[in-house]
Amino acid sequence: MNLKIVAGHAIRWLLIMAASCTLFVTLFSSSSLRIDQTVRKALNMFEVPFAPITERIKTGQGYELLQIVDKEHGLYHHLFVKKTLGLFWSYRGGGGGRPLDEHTVLEFLWGYSTFGKYRHYYAAGPVNDARIAKLKIMWWDGHEQEADINNGTYIAARSYRIPKEEPEGTSHNHLYAYDVNGVLLYELSDDNRAIKKEG
Repeated sequence: MNLKIVAGHAIRWLLIMAASCTLFVTLFSSSSLRIDQTVRKALNMFEVPFAPITERIKTGQGYELLQIVDKEHGLYHHLFVKKTLGLFWSYRGGGGGRPLDEHTVLEFLWGYSTFGKYRHYYAAGPVNDARIAKLKIMWWDGHEQEADINNGTYIAARSYRIPKEEPEGTSHNHLYAYDVNGVLLYELSDDNRAIKKEG
């Protein structure tokens, strides 16, 4: 085989390899093989201490919502993550550094992140009343779901494909708290987002 042809093939493959390495570093430099390392990087961005994952919820389209409760520092965080190529975890959005206020009985915090054609809603907050056994969320569009209570906080998530025309909301978002017998203890909404302890 002609030496020039061999050299040409070698140079071509070297360029392809260099371009692939550059693309890989660009796409996955902030990703990790382990989810806890992704959490550590995200919390470093928020400039808060690392804490382990308390709750994981699959929200659809390969995304997960993580709840992280740091009792030592009195903080909680929620992070959207996604696994790419079946290997690499990456942080995709969320919030960190919310205080665990012991004077807050219940708080209704919610928001959403948009990933492609889907909107991923979340609700999270502290729970400081041992009587609360069940939490139910009624979203603005009439969708109902229960929220998981764990380690003094709750979390819930949902996603849906964004329609070409957004439907009119039927009402505000609401959070209902019940005891073990199904008796309503508290109701929060967009207009009343927190209940504080008296005194």
